[in-house]
Amino acid sequence: MKDNDLLRYSRHILLPQIDIEGQEKIRNSKAVLVGLGGLGSVISMYLVSSGIGEIVLIDHDEVEISNLQRQIIFQTGDIGKKKAKVAREVLQRLNPKVKIDTYVGRVQKCSASLLQGASVYIDASDNFDTRFFLNELSLKNGIPLVSGAAVRFEGQLSVFNLKRSSPCYHCLFDSSDYRTEENCSTNGVLSPLLGVIASMQVIEALKIIADFGTTLDGRLLLFDSQLVEWTTLKLKKDPKCSVCQVTKGKTNL
Repeated sequence: MKDNDLLRYSRHILLPQIDIEGQEKIRNSKAVLVGLGGLGSVISMYLVSSGIGEIVLIDHDEVEISNLQRQIIFQTGDIGKKKAKVAREVLQRLNPKVKIDTYVGRVQKCSASLLQGASVYIDASDNFDTRFFLNELSLKNGIPLVSGAAVRFEGQLSVFNLKRSSPCYHCLFDSSDYRTEENCSTNGVLSPLLGVIASMQVIEALKIIADFGTTLDGRLLLFDSQLVEWTTLKLKKDPKCSVCQVTKGKTNL
């Protein structure tokens, strides 16, 4: 590691749980981030500033004026531009040494080469179709999934598919149970809440990459911003899960 890098990441390196070895792991890692909205914009900035070696940004959408209340990577002059392209320019200025790949479109149609070889998948999307797809992709490729969501005043996050014994996203949320979706567009969201959940997602991703601390594998973390209360629920692998198991069944908490 060069002197400039030692200085740039010195606050990480000072932490004995990370040190130079952990920072090297971060530098040699690749993250795939799906969604550049309220969660993804924050996640991308922290990952790049933390020295991630490579990041793949996936988003199909354009910047709208209503995004600016919470998607802090964008500015008024970006309205009408593709989120992934704008984010790449901002992040490249933030840390020129990070390799940044982009895909303007939905992750379901993304090139397999961009999705392979990752250290972690990070779900910052706002719909169940994408979340279920990422879960299956995570299982197929053996890559852990950090998932987060926030709406109104509440947020949640967890880590899925870290080990063979880990529950998958479908163990918690059965796709057949969801007929309506709640998102920011229809229900609103407190803007800084997204920063809280996104920051926690980055912490989980860095713990996986640099191998320190205890992840949220097997746990669902809930946050109520009105009460300022955190709640942790234990998750179990569903032996009848139709995605990570052979037979189909309901979810277990």
